[in-house]
Amino acid sequence: MPPQMPPQNFGFAPEEPVKKSGMPVWGWILLGVGGLSCVCVSMMAAVLFPVFSQAKLAAKQTATLSNVKQLCLGATMYSNDFDGTMMPAKEWNASIFPYTKNSLVLEDSTLPSSSDQRGIGFNSATAIKDTGMMKDPSSVVVFGQTSTPGQDAKVTLETMRFGMGRASVGFADGHATRKAAPDISKLQWNPEMQKK
Repeated sequence: MPPQMPPQNFGFAPEEPVKKSGMPVWGWILLGVGGLSCVCVSMMAAVLFPVFSQAKLAAKQTATLSNVKQLCLGATMYSNDFDGTMMPAKEWNASIFPYTKNSLVLEDSTLPSSSDQRGIGFNSATAIKDTGMMKDPSSVVVFGQTSTPGQDAKVTLETMRFGMGRASVGFADGHATRKAAPDISKLQWNPEMQKK
């Protein structure tokens, strides 16, 4: 009998060629890194978008405060030209325009651009009052953010408009600031006058 040859695969099943997956290893690594970076970017956006919107609102509030300050300066110049007397309540914005030379200072930047409200109003209780005879002009409200619409908007304690709990207010002595609601109620809305 002829010598028997052992089988070539020594009793094992024949090897099948290894099938490669559709994507190489480096492709899977790039996909993982890309997915991780997308997650990181979306998390950063979720954290930063509220911060950016608050910064935008703060910038608009600062622009409104600047407008109130410009109106206070215009009112001070008007008062100086008219022997210390404030402008009349009727058409106050036309009286102050030669001093501000800009009708945009009457706008509240925090209002939507489509709004028909001007946004900054005049305290008519100070109209035609002598600023030199006011007891404390630094606490007498002359201008403020208001919810009253119109070109000749008026501001009162009841019509003050607050953004983030504060409102821009201008005073008879020419300064302007942002005040919280409890502080605004303590200010003079009807100025006390000194006796001559």
